[in-house]
Order: sequence, then C-alpha cells, then structure tokens
Amino acid sequence: MSKISPEIASRLDEGFTKHKAGDLKGALILYEKVLKKHPAQPDALWLKGTIFLQSGDPHLAIPLIEKAIKARPDDAAIWNDLGMALEATGDQAGSRKVFEKAVALDPTQASAQINLARFLVGDRDFDAALDAIDKAIGAQAYLPEAHNVRGSVLRDLGRLDESLAAYATGLSHDPHNAEILVNKGLLLHQKNDLLGARTALERALKVAPEGTAPWADATMTLGVISAEAGNLEDALDIYDQVIGVCPDHVITRINRGGARERTGQLDGADSDCRAALAIDPGCKDAQYNLSRLQLLRGQWSDGWDGYETRWGVSSFISKKRDRGLPLWDGNDLSGQELLIWGEQGVGDQILFSGILSNLSDLGLEVVVEIEPRLVPLIQRASQNLSVYGYDSLPEEVIKSCRAQIPIGSLGRLFRRSLADFASPQSYIKADERSVADLANKYKAHAEGRLMVGIAWHSVNPSFGTTKSLSLEQWSPILKSENAFFVSLQYGDTGAAIADTENNTGVRIFSDPDVDPMQSLDAAASQIAALDLVIATSGTAVHLAGALGKEAWVMVPKFPEWRWGLSGDAALWYPNVQIFRQTEKDQWSEVLDTVAKALSQRT
Repeated sequence: MSKISPEIASRLDEGFTKHKAGDLKGALILYEKVLKKHPAQPDALWLKGTIFLQSGDPHLAIPLIEKAIKARPDDAAIWNDLGMALEATGDQAGSRKVFEKAVALDPTQASAQINLARFLVGDRDFDAALDAIDKAIGAQAYLPEAHNVRGSVLRDLGRLDESLAAYATGLSHDPHNAEILVNKGLLLHQKNDLLGARTALERALKVAPEGTAPWADATMTLGVISAEAGNLEDALDIYDQVIGVCPDHVITRINRGGARERTGQLDGADSDCRAALAIDPGCKDAQYNLSRLQLLRGQWSDGWDGYETRWGVSSFISKKRDRGLPLWDGNDLSGQELLIWGEQGVGDQILFSGILSNLSDLGLEVVVEIEPRLVPLIQRASQNLSVYGYDSLPEEVIKSCRAQIPIGSLGRLFRRSLADFASPQSYIKADERSVADLANKYKAHAEGRLMVGIAWHSVNPSFGTTKSLSLEQWSPILKSENAFFVSLQYGDTGAAIADTENNTGVRIFSDPDVDPMQSLDAAASQIAALDLVIATSGTAVHLAGALGKEAWVMVPKFPEWRWGLSGDAALWYPNVQIFRQTEKDQWSEVLDTVAKALSQRT
C-alpha cells in the first residue's frame, strides 16, 4: 500500500481484516469512509472493487480498479485483479492482455502467472503454461492453486504420475481443498484407480458446499463411474441430483444424455443435448452427441451437419490429418485431384469407403490416405483411386491435390437422405488366389457343411460391452449340425474356443495363418472364402458387408448409429441382415432366432 496517514491506514487495515474474515458489508463501509474523504485513494478503490468482484458484480468492480491503476500503474497485483474482473464479464481477450501486463510488470506475481497459465492451457501451449506455473510456485510455493493448475497441465501433457504428485503437494498445503480433491479424483479415474477416485471425490463432497462447482463436478464424476460399471440407473439418479441443484451444469447434461441414450430414453437424450446447447451454444460434445442421436434416428441431413463438430470433442481420439489444403465442400473439381484421408476405427473407414464410388461420377481424380491394412483391398477394387497408407503419401502427391476432406465427412455430401443410400453391392476386393486357397482348406474340414465365420467380441471402449457376447452364449447357434464354424475373432481366443469345444463338443476352426490384427487383406480373403458370416457389430461384419458377402449381424436394442433403430436390412450393406434385441441387454431371443435361421439355411 502507498504512504498514507495513520487514520486512513487504520481504517484500511480494519476494513481489510473484515474483508479477509468474509464480512464484506463491514469492509465496504470502511472503504467507503476512506473514499468519502479521499476519493482517489488507490487502496480503498482497489479493495472496494474486489468486494464487487467477489460479490458477482464485475461490471461495478472494473471502473474502481481502473481508477486505482491510474494512481499506481506499476502495481501488478491490481492489474491481476482487473484481469479477473474482465474475465468475469466474458472479456477473454481483454483479461488475457491484462494478465500478460501484470506478469511483465512483476514476474513474481504468482496469481497473475496462474491466471496466464490457464489461458495458455486453453491454447494447448502446455509447455508455456507449465513455465508460468513454475514461476508462480517459485514466488509462492505454498499456494495450493498453483499446484492444482500445475497438476492439470501435467495431466494434459500425459505425465500422470507427476500430475498426481502436484495435486498431493497442493493438498499438503490445504488438505480440504475441494477443487484439488476433485481434480485428483478425475485423474485417478483416468488411471482406472476407481477406489482411489471414489475416495478423493467423496472427500471433496464432505468439504464442498452443495451447488458449488467442485460439488457438482465430484457428484457428476461419481455418476460417470457408476455408468461405466454398467449401473446406468444409479448414474441417472446421480445426474438428476446434480441437475436438480445445478441445472446449468453442462457436462452433467451431456453425460445424462449419453446414459439416457444407452437406456433407450432417446427423447430424453435429445432433450439433454439441446439443453446443454441452450446453456453453451458452442459446446462440441453436446453437438456431436446430438448428431449421433440424429443419425441413429435416420435424421441424416441434421445429423451429418452436426457430425462435423467431432474434431472439437476431447473424447474423439482420431488424428486429424490436415494437409493444409482447402476443405472440399462438393464444388466442381473436374479433372483435379481430391485428397480423402481416413479417420476413426477400421470398421468406420470400411463403412465410409462405400461412398467413394459416388466420386467416380464427378470426374474427380481421387487420392485416398487410409489405414495401411486397407490399402490393397480398396486399391484392388478400383483403378480410379490412388490409395496410400498413413504417412506414406508422397509430398508431390499432396501438392498436386486441390482440396481435401476427411472420409467421415463424405456422408454430409452424399448421404443426406434415405434415398441417397444406394450403396454398391461390394466395393473392396480380396485377393482371388488367397480366397481360393482358403476356400479349399476350409472345404476339406467342412465336409460339405455350410462354412460359417463367427466373431463375438468387441474391445470398443464406448460400446464394446453392450454389443459383445461370450462365446459360451453362442451355444444355440453352435449346435447347428449343418455348419462348420471358423473363428473370425481377433485377439487371443484360444482359451475361449477350447472351453467351448470341451463344453459343447463343437469344433471351432481357428486358422493360424490369418491374423486380422496384422493383415486385413488375409482376413478379407478368409471371409470371402466362407459361405456366411455371423457376428456382433465389428470389423468382421464391415469387411463382409464391403466384400458383398452374406452376413448376419446381431445388435443391441439401442445400437450404434450405423445400424439404425429398426428394420432387418443394413442401409450401408445390402448383403447384411440385422437381428435385433427386442429387450435391452437380452440376447437369448436373438441367438435363438439366428440359430433357427441357420438351421434352415442350406
């Protein structure tokens, strides 16, 4: 504080004591008494401004703090509080400039370094953010907030153990800091330490008042843990609790929408997505979730438009292979080269590759960069495409292209209505010699029986459990005497197949020469060599569909959007028949129906 008279100093000290104790009204009276006699007294102006800021009136705080700065323009602490007031009004650009000014005036101003670090995190400039936080800790090592932000930056950098250590340091200075406890819980959840996560979150709930951000975040995350454990009804109860107290908690709206979708409450899921967007119109997670719901319901036009927000969703882990070219919007590129690059999982890339045939009608020269295991399958089927695996695209080819588009965005241009789904019967091609060799091998074992490929499990982190079965559950199908079964399942299936054979006496042939994880070309040849594929939703079905091979897919009552909500015909694959659950999580009827259909198949 500046040199002031003993009387003013006494009143300011008394006001500041009340201020720190939470008696904002008493402190305000004392600050105003000072300002009545000395209207330009910078400390009184500054402190009065911080009271308005704490009370949720940043617009009233800003002119007071600005007057204080005019009197003391080199005081970094006052600049920092001005930045906080501007940020509270939504002036992100202005507040950032002010925080940068505060740091420039005094690099040891810890609060300003912390605030600047938050903006750097938003820029995903994590190294610069970490540098700012380390400067704050160097100035005031005891600040829990600094260690909290440091932990979050390290988490974003993937340095999870160091992040956990930073949170531990923050809690050593303030064991009851609800925000740090919540962040620790979130990190432990990310590390799959569910017991540790629950412990930290429950500790946070003991100290966080109901309705505060830490309370809402902790409660919501406990709901997420319940949902991931399959306890969707418990999760919904928890989400309802949060929204009942904090109706504007966007992430809970999003998570409740996801849980509602999984339980078949599609209207409720739609409502939650739209409520989240009403609160935060730019929320990519809500836009993306709504788009997938619309695609599931066959609302193709709106669904594809919203699907473009996927690149802004944190959980969307697909790499964006932007080559610096203009994004193709369907405009005329006759005689010019278009670059299409793959995204998402193998099954998605196979499915979206069915749209490539639409491009030949436009007179385009098309270059495709895709999962390397798919290159021979796509290239063999079409001489009109130049197909490369990821990271093998020559620089001169990139330079020759005039525009680019991710493969998942083709739906927006070519599948905007039901009438647009005139998918080709087949659009990838297996190696004919390999197909013939495998067919002869399997026929020797089949002894005249129908050769049926089966796949039963998915490791998809979002839907894998919902759409998977154990091989033991397949017993109604495996009892079919007119079928010879060949495993199409990737991964280590030896134990499951051995147990099934011991329990049922049914032999399931597992070909050691075919590993889908290593060669999709071999996997496609294997499928093409068979008579029929029966599987839950996964790569095997997508390969069969794209090859034009007859396939039966068993899907949950509320499946991934690719299979729609009703009907037994797959829009994307004319040769694939859908067998649907009629009751959620109940597979027995589906298995019995498929078993009956197989027994009648000749």
